[in-house]
Amino acid sequence: MFRSQDRPRRRLNFALTPRSNFGSAQSAGLKKQLDTIVALTLKTTGDMANLQVYEAASQSLRIVSHFGFPQEFVDFFSSTHAGQAACGTAMKRRRRVVIEDVASHPVFKGTEARDVMMAAEARAVQSTPLISGGGELMGILSSHYRKQRRPSTSELRSVDVIARQAANLIERAYVAEALRATLATGAFTRELRETGIPSESFDIYQRGKHGFACWTETVLGWEEAIARLQYLSATEPGEFVLFRGLQVLAVGEDGALDVRESPATKAESDPFSDPFADPFQEEEY
Repeated sequence: MFRSQDRPRRRLNFALTPRSNFGSAQSAGLKKQLDTIVALTLKTTGDMANLQVYEAASQSLRIVSHFGFPQEFVDFFSSTHAGQAACGTAMKRRRRVVIEDVASHPVFKGTEARDVMMAAEARAVQSTPLISGGGELMGILSSHYRKQRRPSTSELRSVDVIARQAANLIERAYVAEALRATLATGAFTRELRETGIPSESFDIYQRGKHGFACWTETVLGWEEAIARLQYLSATEPGEFVLFRGLQVLAVGEDGALDVRESPATKAESDPFSDPFADPFQEEEY
């Protein structure tokens, strides 16, 4: 086990660029994972389901994964704004919306959205916000039902767990894209050169009590990453894991670190070759 000594630490000013279009942050790997999120949701509750991401530039929701809907439904809800239908209402309120009877509910009364829902045989719906660890809206996860009904408490609890995982995936995609954009400016590279810290990036994840991996932060420089892992494992509950790309380099818990491999001993690889692959893909939801 490795325990770092108290020493001065150098920090870099790393500002993420504002989120704009999710398309620039999306990859085939991420799309596959979001499709898995929708499939898990369907196994939990609903006859149809979709996942929408929030795009700050247009302040709207965009469907990125769906199952069971006719094309007319997908086209109509391709861009949804605050207060529109159940998903837009959940977006506006930042809390879950459950509608047991779409046909008679005030949210849909007299709207074209009601007609589209009826044509898709979506008689009831639940929409759950995807909230990041920092409290930002990442998107909406919705289940639709062909009969009037309300999801059970246990079903909604399971949806909450799936929603947290979805929010983590989307947040990591935005962070990775922002880091790429920042590195591309050259200013960040100059700052690295001035501080003497190697231009290597590492991801720290926290494994919660249910075994889910939650992205915590991206750190630059091996020594900085190890020091940060030491601090988090000593001050926060749970197990923290340090990655470069998809490789586990160190694990920390209760202030103790198990350094499995250093960047110097690993084969050269692009840490962003597949930044959206699930580091804990062997885990079951």
